[in-house]
Amino acid sequence: MPQKKAFSTLTNLWSLHLFHPVNFLPLPQFRGHLRDFLYAPTADHQVMQFLLSQRSIESALFGDLGLVACDAAFLPRLTDISAPPEDLVVLVPSRPVRQVEFFYHPGDEARRPIVPLDFLKLSTVPVVVLDLQFPRYDSALLAAANATPGLPALLPEVRLLIVYQDKSWGSSSIPAENFGECVDEMIVCVNTLRTIRHLVIASTYGIVQADLIRRKFVRRCSVDLDYFVIATAVSMLYWTGLSTRATCISQPLDAACLRHVNSVEY
Repeated sequence: MPQKKAFSTLTNLWSLHLFHPVNFLPLPQFRGHLRDFLYAPTADHQVMQFLLSQRSIESALFGDLGLVACDAAFLPRLTDISAPPEDLVVLVPSRPVRQVEFFYHPGDEARRPIVPLDFLKLSTVPVVVLDLQFPRYDSALLAAANATPGLPALLPEVRLLIVYQDKSWGSSSIPAENFGECVDEMIVCVNTLRTIRHLVIASTYGIVQADLIRRKFVRRCSVDLDYFVIATAVSMLYWTGLSTRATCISQPLDAACLRHVNSVEY
């Protein structure tokens, strides 16, 4: 079998990204020790058997594992995870997860439940990067800020927070009438996170709305941010801090721009 022969020779392979279903039957005999693994399709029994044999994986992205529960021996070294919310609830607890990304397939948000964010505090180390790449999760985040024990207890050491346009902001291109109030609520939420230093807000709106967001943050944000980014429909705006004299850099929203944001170490 060509696939089995190929993988038998890759003993030093540490990163594997698969975007289409493959035959995983030869992979449980793979002698390498992966640290980074991406599997975009829905996982099946073969995928799970392979993962059981790869205890060295630290960074992973899953399109859909469909986990209900798993033993702590499953991916025990996981530090960076991107997955649908139902899988995150299972994968974050009892593992040293520092970076969490909510992953979804475009168009399936209606069938994805909103899960309580309490599982974030069940990591064995504090979560320092949170990427809420899921519509409707800003609302859950704001609710957590007002709940007991509240957002600071869930994220006591978060340094980077990435939030995406919530449906309460309006449609994909037309801001809601209460758009300004929604931004104010987000600022109240951010103000509870005293350790945050980098904030990224992703929106489908334009420069006018981005400037409104920035001005509101300048006036009302009490957290000393080092790095503030607003991604609009056409460009990425950077501020090195929040003051009115802060340096602003505008560039097209492209792959190079996103790599720059993602290159920050925490």
